[in-house]
Amino acid sequence: MSFAHPIVLIALTIPILLIVFQWIKRTRALPLPFDYQKLEDRKWLGVLLNIVNTLPYLILAALILIAAGPRAFERPKSERELTNILFCLDVSGSMVAKFGAGDRYDAAMSSLNEFLDYRDGDAFSLMVFGGDNLRWVPLTTDVSAFRNAPAFLHPTKLPPWFNGGTFIGKALKQAQKELLASESGDRMIILLSDGASFDLSNGNDLKIARELAENNITVYAIHIGGG
Repeated sequence: MSFAHPIVLIALTIPILLIVFQWIKRTRALPLPFDYQKLEDRKWLGVLLNIVNTLPYLILAALILIAAGPRAFERPKSERELTNILFCLDVSGSMVAKFGAGDRYDAAMSSLNEFLDYRDGDAFSLMVFGGDNLRWVPLTTDVSAFRNAPAFLHPTKLPPWFNGGTFIGKALKQAQKELLASESGDRMIILLSDGASFDLSNGNDLKIARELAENNITVYAIHIGGG
């Protein structure tokens, strides 16, 4: 337990001293003439009077404690559940197109890392995709790997066979598999891409969407580019 105004507790010395004085003081006995008979020893009466006289001091002590603002430490009744967030980042060749001060990849990575600053306590994973996909960061609450990722995952530094084409469907299926391996927490996919997918036609988009919904996985798609 702690107190909002601990300095007020100094005032507790007053009722404590008064209580001590009440119990150690000796009261002179007053002899009364009852036919000169010997009076019975009634020590219990003195104890009872001391208790009664102590009550105002106890009330004063209680008021001082209340004024000090007691605070009890306990577990919060409701805790925010951890969210497992997997970023699907497009690193296909078109992501090197100029965008703002840099290219589309730079903008996507910058916004991704800025997002991390607002989600304290969640777990994050990073998967990059193009013609194939690669999990770069497994689910973790340590975001240092995300901060260092931009220099290694730029499309110009990846092999041509990896960033040829944009296969969002394949990436979402793999992301779903990764998230289902997490034992607790909500599940979310944030897709960052600049183009249409090569593998979401012929109803495949609806099929994947239903699977994600059945597994309670929320998907947010962010388009990087103009138009």
